[in-house]
Amino acid sequence: MRFEGLRISLVLLASLAAPGLGLSQPAVGPATAPATIEWHTDLTLYGDNTEFFEPYRIRETILGQQFKTFLDASTGGHTSFWAGLFADHRAAQDTAFPVRPILSFVYHTDTSKGILGTLETANRHGLIEPMEVTTLELTRPIEYGLQWIQKDDFIRLDSFLDWQQLLAPGTSEVFDYGGSAIMPLFGDLGLEAQLHGYHAGGAQYNVPVWNNLAAGLGFKWQADPEVLGKTFLEVYGLTSKTTNLAGYLGPTEGYGLYVKEIGRAHV
Repeated sequence: MRFEGLRISLVLLASLAAPGLGLSQPAVGPATAPATIEWHTDLTLYGDNTEFFEPYRIRETILGQQFKTFLDASTGGHTSFWAGLFADHRAAQDTAFPVRPILSFVYHTDTSKGILGTLETANRHGLIEPMEVTTLELTRPIEYGLQWIQKDDFIRLDSFLDWQQLLAPGTSEVFDYGGSAIMPLFGDLGLEAQLHGYHAGGAQYNVPVWNNLAAGLGFKWQADPEVLGKTFLEVYGLTSKTTNLAGYLGPTEGYGLYVKEIGRAHV
């Protein structure tokens, strides 16, 4: 269960005027688009509980509150900067709560968006449960790195590199990467690919190095999400491989079939 308790969005507009030009003078040269500053503030109260065994997460209860506020300042027709703060308080646990920065440079067009800094993490970049556990939407809502999002008639893509820990004496560098892509075939049917990699290590400081890579290819069928009685079906073939994990006695390769169906009746 998750719900959004409060959302505020304020938009401030400021015109860029050339120095020395009066209001009554005609504009000279190409017109300059007004600078736009948007202030986004989100307060989320969340709860999640699982008391039943399932293969992609442990039994646990998660309760808490998250607060995010940032300014989105346009610096041109296709570029902008984000700057703000994010705080997360886990209820019934430690009373301290971390505060993390939101800092991003964003390049955007009508069909694409590139981000350097704080990433967009909605729906775990489109990754399915075997790739990334669903509770990451609550426990790791802030990621830093690189991201490219593409949405056009040919493909819907969300690719990312999330740098979780830097290499230092005695500690490993940690990052994950990957994303999801879906290409419409016909009607509501699409061909979807998934990729998720994880790396930990750092040969420079002689810390253990290991890697895991998982991939999936399948089909996704979904009726119009605006329709109340939608049906949703995903079928994937999956594979994964772990390398360089010293002392691990379990299997290092795996294969599987993932099927998920959700149906809702008309009311």
